[in-house]
Amino acid sequence: IYVNQKSADMFGLDKRDVIGRRQNDLLPPDVAADFMRADAEVFRDGKKAKTRQKILQDGVERTYWTIKAPFDTVDGRRHLVGFSTDVSELEALRKELADLAMRDSVTGVLNHRAFREEAQRICDATQDTGTTISLLVIDVDHFKRVNDVHGHLAGDNVLHAMAQHMQRHARATDVFA
Repeated sequence: IYVNQKSADMFGLDKRDVIGRRQNDLLPPDVAADFMRADAEVFRDGKKAKTRQKILQDGVERTYWTIKAPFDTVDGRRHLVGFSTDVSELEALRKELADLAMRDSVTGVLNHRAFREEAQRICDATQDTGTTISLLVIDVDHFKRVNDVHGHLAGDNVLHAMAQHMQRHARATDVFA
């Protein structure tokens, strides 16, 4: 019945071209199905519904949070109103923070926490298949001396270079942390 231009911009259309069209006509099938599920929930329960969609716009994936809420008219008909917010920048920051929380700041490789999670995932997966796995622990001899004699920046450079070397020579299936 109504759409503002900002919402129509999500579809790359003028708002006059959105009014009267169905979600199936405007959105990829999976996104339209998610919207229709939320619509059905609003009409069935009379409560607001929340969804999160990823929509490809001009070759760029955008993330939207949408809230749909019911409203009843005086004639007793139930309608819904939807509000979508582009949270693509927030989503990118969330991904960046998640990555930072899982990687060592000096070497860029998985940190201890991420290693434990990945090791558990691998152990769980191989337990069912009986696949053999190996763990290799590397210790840099006399590394404290590098820090003491040349400083922590030099030590960080050594660790970074070692990590880069190991990653270049690791197989795609190897986990280096």
